[in-house]
Amino acid sequence: MDIVGECEIRIENLGHDDLKVSGFFEDGSMFTPIKIFKNDAPHTISLIYSGQCSKHMMLYIDIFHGQRVFAGFVPKDHLIQVFASGKYNLEPLK
Repeated sequence: MDIVGECEIRIENLGHDDLKVSGFFEDGSMFTPIKIFKNDAPHTISLIYSGQCSKHMMLYIDIFHGQRVFAGFVPKDHLIQVFASGKYNLEPLK
């Protein structure tokens, strides 16, 4: 069983397209982009950076062919769900 809410952001790809996730930590350091394929299990991004828990992260989520689905600051301990329509849901982890 996963422990949620431990200084992280979780992303679920519930759509039909593969996703590329990139972004920046609070201090401006770049997050190494990841790919989240359709039908993948949820992916977790740890916000523990330089030994501390960041309060948020600037994230960009794009469909592989280039359409941006999400761009914005995501608070720690939140879930982003990306749907087939290209829409998303952002909510606190439970």
